[in-house]
Amino acid sequence: MAVLADDPSIAVIEEASDGEEAVRKALALQSDVLVSDLHMPIMDGHEVTRHLREKAPGIKVIINTISENESDLETALKSGARGYLLKEDAQELVVEAIRYVHPGGILVLPSMAEKLYVERSQSTPTETAMPELEDDALADEDSDTFRLSELEMDMLVGEAELIITPPVEPTAVLNLHDWLTHELEGKVDEVVPSLVGDTLLSVSFEEPVSLARMVANHPLVRAVAKEFSPISRDNPTHIGLFRLRLDMA
Repeated sequence: MAVLADDPSIAVIEEASDGEEAVRKALALQSDVLVSDLHMPIMDGHEVTRHLREKAPGIKVIINTISENESDLETALKSGARGYLLKEDAQELVVEAIRYVHPGGILVLPSMAEKLYVERSQSTPTETAMPELEDDALADEDSDTFRLSELEMDMLVGEAELIITPPVEPTAVLNLHDWLTHELEGKVDEVVPSLVGDTLLSVSFEEPVSLARMVANHPLVRAVAKEFSPISRDNPTHIGLFRLRLDMA
């Protein structure tokens, strides 16, 4: 990809003509990031991703494809891909995508994410275990987050933003979406992946729920804290839009 050769901060160390060769070279060179086509001879992009996830999970895979099929996107994420770019967008976004997924981020552009989450919202619900809340589940994240009080844990909210800090597995985000949609009988309005920020789930519910306590009990959530935007930090008693920052396994 010519745009990569033009960027001095990224070194293209090898190229491959088929999936098997891509896996072999990526393992031999211990690449940081592999940008892979989806449809290739011998081994497709999903198989490439699964092989690398099993043998070298530190190598991040970005799928670069013409496929706008949501099932291809879902399979890619479940296989362990950290990014999914359409070829029509790749020339403009691939450099930023590499920089974003390398430290552990997940990149799916809104146009594709919307298709996937609409389909999953309409699918058959699956069983999700609900373990007891761990004692350390309310640990503070940083200066912009605050420990939730018992009152706030039980606060009823009709809408909220859930911020998921990378690194996080793509399957964990999908699992959380399914759980919110089916187990809480809510509706996830949209997913807003960002090239330079955290994964964000904007959530609304038909009836207000004790969202913080429920999310803290999700089996993949290790910690929950509330986050204030800069405009509300000077007034800690004003929550405004309820925002929770999640640390997920």
